[in-house]
Amino acid sequence: MKEALEYAKSVELGEDAKDVWVFDIDETLLSNLPYYADHGFGLEVFDGVEFDKWVDKAMAPPIESSLKLYEEVLKLGFKDWDKLILRATEDHGKLATIYKSEKRNEMVEEGYRILGNSGDQWGDLLGSSVSIRSFMLPNPMYYIP
Repeated sequence: MKEALEYAKSVELGEDAKDVWVFDIDETLLSNLPYYADHGFGLEVFDGVEFDKWVDKAMAPPIESSLKLYEEVLKLGFKDWDKLILRATEDHGKLATIYKSEKRNEMVEEGYRILGNSGDQWGDLLGSSVSIRSFMLPNPMYYIP
């Protein structure tokens, strides 16, 4: 995330608090590695109900490099998180690239400027209303095409 931090330091933010950095959550800000360790690192068939129980416990540790980047962008003047965007029922089944593009489009329509975006899958970063710069974290656990 060194490159992301250097980029964040280089941007000039507007005074209207409309400059944003988008962060994916799973395997970008938070690690579900403890869940996967308890479930054979993919040797077991994925069980969405069990995974949801894990998520509800709110025990996923932060990914330190992303936490540091988040803390640094706040110090640089990006405002604290404004909203958490989660899939609604009607969004289930949409490809991540389509869903996340739609959400970024909504942000741009609301006047936000997406200067940075961090994610662990190409679907987090590609599509429409992409950021000025995007940063991909490696995800050794899974790939979403």
